[in-house]
This record gives sequence, structure tokens and C-alpha cells, in this order.
Amino acid sequence: MSQAPSMPMYWDAYLADTTHLTTEEHGAYMLLLAAMWRRNGWVPDDDKDNARILGLTPAKWRKIKARLLTTISGFLVEDGMISQEKLLKTWKNTQEKIDKNRENGAKGGRPKSSKNKDIAKADGSVSVNPNETIPEPEPEPYKIDDDSAGADLTFREKVLVAAGHDASGVTANGKIVGNGPDFMRFDKARRELSFSEGDALEIVAQTMRQKGDGPPSSLSYFVPPMQKIAGIRDAPAVSAIIPQQVNGATRQRIRPDLNAIFATNPELNR
Repeated sequence: MSQAPSMPMYWDAYLADTTHLTTEEHGAYMLLLAAMWRRNGWVPDDDKDNARILGLTPAKWRKIKARLLTTISGFLVEDGMISQEKLLKTWKNTQEKIDKNRENGAKGGRPKSSKNKDIAKADGSVSVNPNETIPEPEPEPYKIDDDSAGADLTFREKVLVAAGHDASGVTANGKIVGNGPDFMRFDKARRELSFSEGDALEIVAQTMRQKGDGPPSSLSYFVPPMQKIAGIRDAPAVSAIIPQQVNGATRQRIRPDLNAIFATNPELNR
């Protein structure tokens, strides 16, 4: 497997996720991303080794790692390895392009013509020299579509799109919506209120359909609608008290009908 020639950086998305980091944390995170890229998208979750790579003490690196885990969207620690969701996807896409180009080269590529070796005819027209062998041109620089184009969006990016923003969160006036702290507040409320990611996206979309003055300046705008819907969902039945267990089996929570809740509760239109 060949090493990818370069690591694309989408600065709008990066800055949207990292505006809360200190200069030291930025440097550690950037060096870590570079190490991930050179090692096929992952590095071992070895505090001593990573501290050495980053020029930090193990204690300092553990402190920074904990902050990245709790404030950076898509920062992954799985099965003793560390990666970043967007970097890993970009690395895989780049590798697929490399493998495809290698496969095409092994098959001989497409027939090529040479403008410099054309043979002039008596009537003034030209023909291609059939004996001329044209080398395969250098491949174009690898172009990886940014997530903002709409493919394989992260949950944060899906929320931003549902809220009427670009997936990067960068607004027309240069401000950033959905940066690390802003998204963490939104996602913390979602988890505390026991909404799935799909439910949260539906609430954002429904709220935006009722909002007539454009996208909000913060994802915190959607926390009150989630709280109101959770209150309606969890309210006890008026006509009867429903037991927590029926015939010894625990009663399962029914997924709320969000469309019905919005239709019957117009006060949710903020």
C-alpha cells in the first residue's frame, strides 16, 4: 500500500472545531493529525510514545488528550488506537484513488496521442505517428471532496445543514456556528434528554421549518425545543397511570411521534 502524497486540510472545518483550543493544544493536535496520516489514519493510544512524538511530557499529553476527547467532534479512541473521524475518511478516499490509479497503470492506461510527433501530410493535414509511444502522464493532484459537499457528513455537519448552515459552520460574515463548545452543548443536551441523533436532526429540521428569520447563530437555539418535546414525551398520561412493568416485563419507551408533537403544540414555534 503506497503512502498518500499529501494530507488535505479543510481549514474552515478545522477552525470551526478548534477555536477553543490554546496554541499549545493546537500544535499538539496538528502534529497528532500528521502522525495519523503517516500511519494509515491511526496511531497507538500509547501516552509515552505520543508524548515523545509531540514533544510533551506524558502528563501534559494526557491532559491535552482528555480535552480533545471531550471538545473535538470526531476525535476517536478505539481498541487501543487513536484517530480522527474526518481524517480517517479522507485517508481512505485518498488511498482508494491511489490504488485505482495503480490498477489503471498496470492495465496499460488509455491510448495516448502526441501533438509534438504528428506527421504532416502533403494536403496540409496531420496524422499521428503510429510508432510513437506516449508515456502515461503524471496523475492530477488528489482531490478529496470536502464533507460540506454532502457526502458522509458527520453528525455535527448534519446538524449544521439541518439548521440551514454550510456543513463547515462558517457563515457569510466569517463567523463560526457549531464550533467545539457550541456543538458540545447541543449534543450534551441531546444525550441528557435521551434523543437519538436521528430524533435530534428531525427536531432541528422541524424547528427550522417554523422559523422564518433564517438560520440561528448558535446550535444552543435548538436546546429549548428539545427540552419542550422531551417534557411532552415524558409527561404522565392523564387518563390512567401506566405501570412500569406488565406481567413482569419492563415497559419499553415508545419513540415519540415528533410530527404529531409539533402539529399539536404550536407554542413550540419559537
